[in-house]
Amino acid sequence: MITGDKKWLKVLALALSLPSTIFACAFGIWRLVENEIISRGVGITILLAIVINTLVWMVVYALKNRGKDQS
Repeated sequence: MITGDKKWLKVLALALSLPSTIFACAFGIWRLVENEIISRGVGITILLAIVINTLVWMVVYALKNRGKDQS
């Protein structure tokens, strides 16, 4: 178990999962576009929304834990 600065674990987890999240979502969206379930524009919008949402949560967790003391 990690014994270091526990207040940054959520930020670290989001940062480490971002590349795999992008890859998995891009693959799923690509399949939906290929099967003509959604349009290319909608697919790009969904992918951007997922990436931006993950980045926003990273910032929110970082700002929320910025002032906390180490436990």
